[in-house]
Amino acid sequence: MGERGAGATDWFESLRTVGRNRSLARLLLALTCSVMADAGFVTTAAVWANRAGGPGAVGAFTAATFAVSAVAAPVAALVGDRTARRTFLLVVDSVRLGCAAGAVACTALPTPVPTLLLAGAVGVLAAPARGRSTM
Repeated sequence: MGERGAGATDWFESLRTVGRNRSLARLLLALTCSVMADAGFVTTAAVWANRAGGPGAVGAFTAATFAVSAVAAPVAALVGDRTARRTFLLVVDSVRLGCAAGAVACTALPTPVPTLLLAGAVGVLAAPARGRSTM
């Protein structure tokens, strides 16, 4: 068994190593911001769905996210493997922005279904981009 506090020392040493490599530090910062933004968006969408339609709407949001994921993930993986990394990330982030803007615009509609589908797409489209950026 290691000495007490050895884990914290290793963690700080890892952090110093990342800090010395500017490219790695920027990548880690971007990944952290992306994950936090995705979590915030999904939380906000779930709260909105709950207010708009109750627990059933939250379930619909979750189902929409999984349904969009089942369709989009294989296609995104196929396209991502055959295109340049920078182009892929720019296109995926642009589509995510469009879906987020569409979800915001759809909140004025009397039915939450389009908003839930677009919000689900935003979360799903984050996964291939995040996985591709670390390769």
